[in-house]
Parts: sequence; structure tokens; C-alpha cells
Amino acid sequence: MEAEAYTLREWFAFLANHGKHWTEASDLLMRKFRQNQKTPPERHRTAKRPGVPRSKQQALKLPAHNQIEKKLRRVFDFYRLIPAAIKFDERSQPVGEFVGPPASQGGSYFPITLKDPKLATSDRQVWSGAKDQKRNTTKPTILSDGSVSKVYEALRNRSGVTDGQGLEKLKGDRDWLMAYCMTGAGLRAAEVAGFLISSLENALRKEGVIDRSERILGRRIKLTGLSKDAHARDAILESLKNFKINEEREFVYVEILGKGDKLRSVPFEVGLISDLITVGLWEAEDSASGVALSRAGPFFQSYKTGRALTAGAVSDIIKSGFRNAHVTGSGHSLRKVYATKLASAVLRRSAREHGQLTQGVINTVLSDVADALGHDKVTTTIKHYVDLAIIQFTGIADRRKRQQFLKILTVIEQEEVQLTDANILLIANVIRVLSNKPDSAPLAVMINKILADPRLNPTMVLDETAPPRHLRLVSKPDNDRPTSDEKKL
Repeated sequence: MEAEAYTLREWFAFLANHGKHWTEASDLLMRKFRQNQKTPPERHRTAKRPGVPRSKQQALKLPAHNQIEKKLRRVFDFYRLIPAAIKFDERSQPVGEFVGPPASQGGSYFPITLKDPKLATSDRQVWSGAKDQKRNTTKPTILSDGSVSKVYEALRNRSGVTDGQGLEKLKGDRDWLMAYCMTGAGLRAAEVAGFLISSLENALRKEGVIDRSERILGRRIKLTGLSKDAHARDAILESLKNFKINEEREFVYVEILGKGDKLRSVPFEVGLISDLITVGLWEAEDSASGVALSRAGPFFQSYKTGRALTAGAVSDIIKSGFRNAHVTGSGHSLRKVYATKLASAVLRRSAREHGQLTQGVINTVLSDVADALGHDKVTTTIKHYVDLAIIQFTGIADRRKRQQFLKILTVIEQEEVQLTDANILLIANVIRVLSNKPDSAPLAVMINKILADPRLNPTMVLDETAPPRHLRLVSKPDNDRPTSDEKKL
């Protein structure tokens, strides 16, 4: 369901608990609803889980201030718009106006009042009891290239660490590649632990890299067991190089079993693929003679047991790299790096395909980044990664200016506008004159009047205000109204 539907369900339940019909809403009830949101129900305050210490009893998480104010805004909008959507309630009673100015100022009584009566006919109406929402200025931090390099070095360089088997270099390479899978493919710790060699080989076959190598060699090959076969290794690396340069491909898509046992196609950077097969497979096979390892299953295995590493072990290894590098972060920090790089790559590709940067392109980038990271929907954090990519692409740091810029480009794309140089200069001058001017500026008023005049603007191309979401006009025919006999039933 939409967030609005969840909020209204809560609101109607609140009214029912107070013995009120939804048409009896008022400022007082909305204030009580706010207080109700801040107070846990009695059963949560008294209920205890038997056998669980008090320190570990899970407390009920109450909505934050901004979340409560958003709910009240949705309730307010519902009562503001509902009279235009339905004419009669379920009791066949006419639905009147709920929202208006205070009685002392407007002469009429409205159960839900406005904060500023001057906005009585505007879509910017605000409930009289609304409180300002706290702005969250915290932005997700992205590791610098230098910090990532320090973590890589701490994981790969195991100088001074001995394990009695002489496997320090192999373990260092393995740990570095696990971190690289987070920055170069955005894998979670559990996905790194479950990464299969067969998934990598299948991806390279699907992209034609191994098939091209087999045509060069004139024989069938596999990724594993090539530590002594220099010709096969060279053929695969040459084919991978051709894939990146001649086909202009930046990623190899690998099937990964992700969160919730969902299979998704993940873009692996070509450089990561190259290091995985050369360092993670061939050099490991050549160096680990006498060590019990199976190269047919999970890619990252324990050099002690020969079995796959667990997700917990992967997380601990990555955390140790951050700790030894004196860098604040974790595996999730490395995934952020990948998200930002991926957003930039997809943005460049999509903008190149469309010829320009538009909102449609940005929506594509948001969706692609969410899919690559295994998210079911676009989150605020993903939007921030894409914002960083847009700033790099446009050079415009101010969000409002970027939105204005994109709106102009979107109009040009949608309308297939053909402008002369003189008209482009005219539009540029109008933008300069109107910048930082109010909507009531004489020139703005005059332009709006011209656009609204069918004699001067026969096409009547105007930017109309979109209709409200979630509500639609429902007319109730007279013959559908219940009769007096039906009311008695």
C-alpha cells in the first residue's frame, strides 16, 4: 500500500477507538492523534517476554517527529481534498467542507482550520496545528580513493603475520579480493561468502569471453586448472580486454544469490573480473599446491578447512582491514563506493544514449542502482548516490538549480522543440530577468497573460497543475441513493 493508505488506516482506527465517525474530524482530534503517536499502547508498556532479562527486552519503536508530522499532513490533505472526490458518505449524508479559516476570521465554522487563511484557495494550505519538520542534514559519507587504498593495503599486506603454513600472501590476496568485490560489485558479506566460481564462469561464457578464447585455442577450456596453461590464460585475458575496449563494456553481469534468496544480475567491473581470475584463481592454484582446496565450489574458502568462509568471517576480515588501516568504516562503506561509481557510469551511458540529461534518464539510473544493490525500491540513500553522480556530471552543486536545469531539458526532449538561435537568446534573457523575482513580477504576470490568451498562444501549451493523487471524483447517481425503506433495514 501507499504511505497515505497506511496513515489513513491508522487514523480511522484511532477515530473508531474514540467512538468517532470519520466525518467528525477536528483540530482537537488531530492533536490527540499526534499525542497518541508519541505514546506506546498500554499493552506494550506492561507486556514482558518471560525468561528474557529486562536489559534485553525489546522496546517498542515510536514514530519520529518528522514521521508523525507527515502523517498529520496526509490526514489534513485527505480532508482538504475529499469534498471534491465524493459527494456523499457511506451513510448517504452530504459531505461538506472540512478545512477552512478559523471562525473568528471567516465567519463560518470549519472543524479543521488553516494556519494562514490567505492561502485558503491555494494547494499550499497548512493545518493550523502543524509543526515544522526537522531537516536531516546528515548525508551518507563516501570513502575517498585514498581511504579505500589504505584498506586494500591493510588487507593484502600481511607483513609480520605468520600462520605456520606460509600462506600469508594467499590469504592477503583473498581478503583484498573480498573487499574488491564490495567496491567493484557492491556485494554484501553474505553474497561474498556465497559467491561461486561457476557463477563467474557462466557469466564469462554468456558474454562470449570464454567462447572467443576457445575459438582462438581450438579447444574447450574451463576457468579452473589453468595455472600451468599460459596460452589459455593469455587467450582469456585478451578476450576480456577486447570485451572492454572494442565492445566498450564496463561491466560483466554475474548472477548472484542475494538477500532473501533472490537471484539478481550484478554488474562486476571488468577490472575486478580480471583480478578475480588471475589472482584469485590462477595464482592461488599455482601457489597453494599441497593445500586442501576445492576450486569447484565457493570462490572464497578457508585455507585451514578448505570450506567456504561464512558471512560473519567475511565481515570480521573486512573490519580488521579498516581497523589496521586506521580508517572508519565497514563492508557497507565499500558498498557505498560501488554505488556511487555505478551511478556515475550508468548516468554517463544513459545520457549518451538519450543525447542529454533528463528526469527520465535519472529515473533509469535510480532504478538500475537499486537493482544492482539488491534493493526492492529506490531509497533516500540511493537518491543521494545518484545526486553525487549528477553533480559530477553537470558541475551544478545546488539541487534547486539542477532541478530547474533538468526541467528545461525535459521540456525540450518531450516536445521535440526546434528553436532558432534568436528564440534561444530570447528565452535566456527572460530567464535572467525573472531570476530571483517573485511570481507577481510585472514581466511574469504579462507572460502568463499572453500564454493564457488563445489569440496569442493558439496551441495553449501551458504547464498545468497535476491533479491530486489517491483521490478521484466519484459521482453518486440519485437512483443509487438508498430509499427510506432501505435505510430502515
